[in-house]
Amino acid sequence: MPQSFIRYKKIIDAYLLRFLSEKQKELSSVNSWSDDIFQKLNEFVTSGKSLRGGFVLFITDIYGKKINDDALRLASAVELIHAGFLIHDDIMDQDRMRRGHPSLYTQYEEVGKKLTFNKPLLFGQDMAICAGDLTFFLAMSCLGQNTNSKKLPLLLNHFSSEYSSVCVAQMQDASFGFSYRIPTIDEVLSLYRYKTARYTFSMPFMLGGILAGITKKEITTLEKLGEQMGIIFQLHDDSLNLFGNPQITGKPVGSDIREGKKTLALVRLFTHAGNLDRQKLQAIMKRNKRNPKDVTLVYQLLEKYQIKTYLETEILTIANNATQFISNLSVEEHFKKDMTDVLKYIYERSK
Repeated sequence: MPQSFIRYKKIIDAYLLRFLSEKQKELSSVNSWSDDIFQKLNEFVTSGKSLRGGFVLFITDIYGKKINDDALRLASAVELIHAGFLIHDDIMDQDRMRRGHPSLYTQYEEVGKKLTFNKPLLFGQDMAICAGDLTFFLAMSCLGQNTNSKKLPLLLNHFSSEYSSVCVAQMQDASFGFSYRIPTIDEVLSLYRYKTARYTFSMPFMLGGILAGITKKEITTLEKLGEQMGIIFQLHDDSLNLFGNPQITGKPVGSDIREGKKTLALVRLFTHAGNLDRQKLQAIMKRNKRNPKDVTLVYQLLEKYQIKTYLETEILTIANNATQFISNLSVEEHFKKDMTDVLKYIYERSK
């Protein structure tokens, strides 16, 4: 990643901590859980890479707009909503770890055990759902402080549109998990586009472009570039889940297999496997729980049908398309190089 992203993360984190401190003071009179959740949120929202908020500032920066408080409010709101999605995702996916630490619902489960609460796991999940909801309203409060009244309605419209798409796409993802049907490759790519690509890349790119006051044509180019980069991001995430180093990624390898997720890797494997192998795979996917032997067999099939190579090839093909969009941007060449570095980081990262 360009060195500027280290600076972006630092100033976003600093702004977020100030903002959360103010909100903690406002809500501390409600009850003691207010202080507790803000302490947890302080750590949670600053422990990631701040990519989405960083992209808002990056785009604002490369088009010559000063990074002011309005830009920081926008970037921070994006990060807060992302935090809420992750908190809820961990509950839905039953992931007990996030970034090498216990996920938020797992932290509250331990709180429940110490307080001898009944059903501590359910308590942890309920508390984390409330925490995730809280981040959404905090994001609206943060965004509402934007001083540019002319651009605020357009920014809010993009927020509402893109995040609504994420929620509906998440419903599709959940339905894939509960269904025995194997989706098509086009269905999976559509899921990736709306659940990950647009809100992780296209939306921050467009928001930064709106702040910078660039043309609609340029914003459209950024939107299309963001979709390409976002799909690469998700495909590489799939690859890391299957073939990454858990000590680096902070998540157990193969969790997508154990959870029966219909990723592009699995769909490709299912559609290209021989009849006998497909029957074995289908039997595994129909089980409520997949044991270590099931996971081992799937890995053997992944290797047999060269799924890792397939993912790498797909990523490079889409990256070539993204490179063409980068070349069409109306920015200086050194900024195009920075964007190319971001593209490379997306599919070369180890976590």
